[in-house]
Amino acid sequence: MKALSREQYQAVVHGLYSVLLGLLGGILLIYSALDEVALWPLGSWTWTLPGEVSLWRALHTGPLLNGVLAIVLVYVSASLGATAARARRIAYALIMMVWGNGLFYVFRIWGQTRGLAVESQQFGDGNLADFVAMVSASLAMLATFYALTVLLVLGLTKIRSLP
Repeated sequence: MKALSREQYQAVVHGLYSVLLGLLGGILLIYSALDEVALWPLGSWTWTLPGEVSLWRALHTGPLLNGVLAIVLVYVSASLGATAARARRIAYALIMMVWGNGLFYVFRIWGQTRGLAVESQQFGDGNLADFVAMVSASLAMLATFYALTVLLVLGLTKIRSLP
């Protein structure tokens, strides 16, 4: 396998940033579940975080999975022999996926509709956090579909070229 391009390495680094965001989300998940900051042996302090525990769990697991997915897909694109231009576009799409979903997981905690809609029959009118969460997730979804479609075509082409 050939060396990665600068853009591919950037996508790997952004994937690692996303993993870091997920780990920080895990710390906040603990504090949310306990409704306190417990730092043994220093003691604990009451601290109620906004949002439900399930939203903090999503902030923990979502960025972890997105970061790992971005890193894996960079190496998949390299193993499938993506041209320099395709590899660059895939890398940028993966960076958009990582940060679009990262913003979604963060902003939905403060949203009224959990970032799933600007308004909803179940949750009512949304707020600015819902709008940011929904738009960023929508852009991330489009970028992910683009990257996966290109990789699927590359993979199928590679399979057809094998004896």
